[in-house]
Amino acid sequence: GVYRITDEPEVYIDVGDVAELKSVSTETALTLGGNTTLTEAMNLFYSLAEERPSYKYTKFLADHIDLIANVPVRNVTTIAGNLAMKHEHNEFPSDMYLMLEAAGATLNIAENGKILENVSMTAFLDMEMKHKIIHRINLPKLDENHYLTTFKIMPRAQNAHAYVNAGFLFKISMNESGKVLEKPRIVYGGINPQFIHASNTESYVNGKNLFDRKVLRTALKILDRELYPDHVLPDASPAYRKGLAEALFYKFVLGLSPPDLPGNLVSGGKLLERPISTGKQDFETNESVWPLNKPLPKLEAVAQCSGEAQYVNDIPKMPGEVYAAFSLTTVAQGYIGNINPSRALEMPGVVAFLSAKDIPGENSFIPLGLISLFEDEELFCSGDIKYAGQPLGLVLAESQALAHKAALKVQVEYSNVKKPNIDMREIIASGDKTRIRTEREPENESQGLCITTYADLNMLDHININVRRLGGGYGAKISRSAMISTACALGAHILQRPVRFVMNLETNMAVVGKRYSAAFDYEVGTDDDGKIKYMKTNVYENSGCHWNEPVSSSTIEHMKSCYDSRTWAVAGFSVRTDTASNTYCRAPSSTEGVGFIENVMEHIAKVVQKDPIEVRIKNLKQDDSTMRNMIKDLKVSAEYEERKHNIDEFNKKQRWRKRGIALVPMIYPFPMWGNYSAIVSIYAQDGTVAVAHGGVEMGQGINTKVAQVVAHTLNIPLELVSVKPSNNVTAPNGMASGGSITSEACAYAAMICCKELLERMEPAKEGLKNPTWQHWTLAAYQQNIDMCATHMFTSKDDVKPYDIYGVTIGEVEVDLLTGQHQILRVDILEDAGESLSPEVDVGQIEGAFVMGLGYWLMEYLTFSPETGELLTNRTWNYKPPGVKDIPIDFRVHLRKKAPNPFGVLRSKATGEPPLCMSCVILFALRNALHAARQDAGKPDEWCPMSK
Repeated sequence: GVYRITDEPEVYIDVGDVAELKSVSTETALTLGGNTTLTEAMNLFYSLAEERPSYKYTKFLADHIDLIANVPVRNVTTIAGNLAMKHEHNEFPSDMYLMLEAAGATLNIAENGKILENVSMTAFLDMEMKHKIIHRINLPKLDENHYLTTFKIMPRAQNAHAYVNAGFLFKISMNESGKVLEKPRIVYGGINPQFIHASNTESYVNGKNLFDRKVLRTALKILDRELYPDHVLPDASPAYRKGLAEALFYKFVLGLSPPDLPGNLVSGGKLLERPISTGKQDFETNESVWPLNKPLPKLEAVAQCSGEAQYVNDIPKMPGEVYAAFSLTTVAQGYIGNINPSRALEMPGVVAFLSAKDIPGENSFIPLGLISLFEDEELFCSGDIKYAGQPLGLVLAESQALAHKAALKVQVEYSNVKKPNIDMREIIASGDKTRIRTEREPENESQGLCITTYADLNMLDHININVRRLGGGYGAKISRSAMISTACALGAHILQRPVRFVMNLETNMAVVGKRYSAAFDYEVGTDDDGKIKYMKTNVYENSGCHWNEPVSSSTIEHMKSCYDSRTWAVAGFSVRTDTASNTYCRAPSSTEGVGFIENVMEHIAKVVQKDPIEVRIKNLKQDDSTMRNMIKDLKVSAEYEERKHNIDEFNKKQRWRKRGIALVPMIYPFPMWGNYSAIVSIYAQDGTVAVAHGGVEMGQGINTKVAQVVAHTLNIPLELVSVKPSNNVTAPNGMASGGSITSEACAYAAMICCKELLERMEPAKEGLKNPTWQHWTLAAYQQNIDMCATHMFTSKDDVKPYDIYGVTIGEVEVDLLTGQHQILRVDILEDAGESLSPEVDVGQIEGAFVMGLGYWLMEYLTFSPETGELLTNRTWNYKPPGVKDIPIDFRVHLRKKAPNPFGVLRSKATGEPPLCMSCVILFALRNALHAARQDAGKPDEWCPMSK
């Protein structure tokens, strides 16, 4: 496309296929050649706004483009492409369309080499565009009396489509109390596919004084009557979107800065502006034990950032390899009467379709007895459907794309289809005993695992597993990976060919269960200071369609955290719903347990009208001086009291912006469990050392910690140590990597191997004078000393359970008119003992905390109430945090002078505990909203935050 800005009455943007760059004097015109991307348009608009008074408004267009997708997408996406997508799918809330329509732009459409007359943006949507192209976009000149503003309010800071987007163009005489001089343009997206202009509101305000409060109130009432948002799940609720649309119109008016606008309302006319993030990491390091405790990047960091690191999809195709894809059920309750794969099998390149009848053994992928797995789960549904998205068969084809396409062609006949039970609260209210199971009575302690034997599998002798790394695996890999690997093995067994099985995101989201959702019913009695005298609580957690991997007992343990729980009576229940069997996710049960008890502390504080921190301190275990000192230290280093005072002053002066701050303490009980192997081999000629362990590197830095421990124990440079992929030969019976224990356990096992090797090699020193490491290893080899050692860590090793301490302070700011919020600052103080690798631990703390922000603030699951299908199943509608959603000021402190006598080399684990403290942001937000409620004249009382 071409941008050409001239002295003509209009600016126009060519988006046709112009092959060469044209040079035009910048004094009279600006032309860009090639296909015009959003990035090019944004840069042009910024320049144009500075150089041409008549196009000063294009700065707002440029600012809005900066909210579309992200930089890589904007670099390749064209304006014409975006508009074409809007033309084909009217429901698409195109930001490009909205801002051009708001500005009054028109299009020139070309057909057969001819340019048609100008077409309005609204008329364009109804045009037949076959064999036509968008040739040119025309932007009008606007004088100084025109005011253009656009908004986009979305689930996260960038790379998300809008809940509601809006554009306002008004010609106003500021000297006449904001008199509207011509019919304005009030444009909305995200209301319903047919709604573009608030026409009634446009007509009403034409010729009136917009700054007249009666006029504004009437305009808002008229706008309210003509907004009819549709209700299409998983979109935000109609009530929210309607209220947001009205608030944006009000925000636009405030942004015009009416002459008599009270000072406390001024900021309501602006959106929150986010500065560049900053961070601070504070920790001790002891150079005398380096490379142990040395701050350094992960060993794989450069390879991963450069793209050199290999993952499963990078493995070259094997001869005869075929690709697999699941066919899924589309209802959650019913019975499969017949499966007809003929349409899929007719497609060239489709090799086979496998279903339950093709399984030679038991139709289950569950290794009973492993990690709380007590109930079989079918690999392929044999008839009785458990959830929408349950695999009913496997398509095998010559390419991955073909396999996915063919899987959708498999036809299924259902019978006895019923509305699913997907709402846990409804099931609890019903009292259905077939769906509610008691996991823990208030007085009982949790029971140990029941270990069962495995059936003989004739394929085991042929299975070799090598794992270099995962691209991030949080819990589900422990059990749910068995579904995919078992199906893949079945395909290989039936076809006697290699099978590659890589699920697309939609299938992955549908097939695999998620973190247990939790509900708590509680009654608490306290004294006047907020000290709990009794608490009765029922914990309900959504197990999905099976009873496997129950977590409520663990949730109850983590609820205790740092508090005196002697007067608590807590019962735990699992609730069975018609959704995929839920499973572990980073910090399972601890996230929910800590979040609940901290919510209780906030609730108590509001009822007894005490400072929430003081309530927490009142309820701490009486002998816990460590937690008291950590709270005191962080309050000082984070300037809590000063910031709290500043927040109170800020809130007094602002009506439509509020800030809040909160503090959350945590004790994370860390048990010792599982078994993790390591093997260390020393090579005599050059003294290099190879280590393999039973853990899986998934970004947590396990290889780095293991290598640092090996180098430290052998007293050699880190550069001599290499970590090999995990495999089932060197670690034949390894426990799952999870629970934050794996890095410590594997490091311990490797340390024991090294100590054994040093003991074996000691006699080889005889006769050597101050030998180098290489001389020593060569001498040991020449004396036929075995220079390979193994060890398997178990709970019998010299590592004891311990507690992990943490305290977090979080501060937020909220735009009350839109719901936009920013995390201004987070201070985390965590006890990592003497860290094996401080930079790795800091990265774990930061990453876990941000993951928790997604859990509390933006990630949610929406199911179809009719079919039970998961609707938030792709990047379009499921939004984890992005780079601009992290804290603006992020400070992480590792507790100093706090060696852990029970851990590996005095260290503590860090993988999961920080996620538990991310709930601090929820409470900071609640405090901000409480301040807003007080401004609005609401009573100063507890207000639940519902979704």
